[in-house]
Amino acid sequence: MELFALQAGVKLLHVPYRGAGPAAVGQIAGEVQLGYNNVQVLLQNIRAGQLIPLGIGEPERMPVLPDVPTIFETVPGLPPFGMTSWAGIIAPAKMPKAIVDRLNKEVTAVMAEPEVVKLLEAQQLTPFSLEQAAFADLVKTDLEKWAEFVKTAKITIEGKR
Repeated sequence: MELFALQAGVKLLHVPYRGAGPAAVGQIAGEVQLGYNNVQVLLQNIRAGQLIPLGIGEPERMPVLPDVPTIFETVPGLPPFGMTSWAGIIAPAKMPKAIVDRLNKEVTAVMAEPEVVKLLEAQQLTPFSLEQAAFADLVKTDLEKWAEFVKTAKITIEGKR
């Protein structure tokens, strides 16, 4: 929400919750008027009519909610709103290259299996795999991007400045 507020030039009151589940409960209960959460967490509540989706934080609309526009579509003039999350397998820096290469090969093969793709897509996840160097670049780029955002938005850890 902070990224959205910064890019849209609006001021929002931050209401902290201890995780996605409690934040969803807070939204359903009306404790907050607006929130940002994972589709996987909220889909059941959206389908039950407890929450109204206003925009998707992905680069493209999601097949499970095809009528819900992206945030970029919802708020014209915003730079593309990319909040795509990802998960990856990370090993110790001193792991032998042969083992890293083998793990990468096996994970890439598993991620291409139709059953795995189907399982992930059923959870509103988009499966993809990257070679080790490309994944390292993704991690580096995201760390730099979010470090700059945290600095620009003046986000601090509670009790620290």
